[in-house]
Amino acid sequence: MDREDIRRWVRQRELAAQREQDELRAGNPAPGEVFERGLRMIALAGRLHGWPLPEDPLDVEQDREAYLRWARLRRALAGK
Repeated sequence: MDREDIRRWVRQRELAAQREQDELRAGNPAPGEVFERGLRMIALAGRLHGWPLPEDPLDVEQDREAYLRWARLRRALAGK
């Protein structure tokens, strides 16, 4: 990662923050519009990645870790 990568990242974050501020100033969209946007995002994700969406390996690993911790706790408490 060089300085230009960092500058680009910072600029993208600034643009995203500005867009969020602009959207906040514009007020809240109607519930129907929000719902329609959500459906369009789901459709886009399906076109880009297939359906059902692939699992995120990090989420899978975090779920596995949580289950293993719960199982260890359950075993420890069952022995008391």
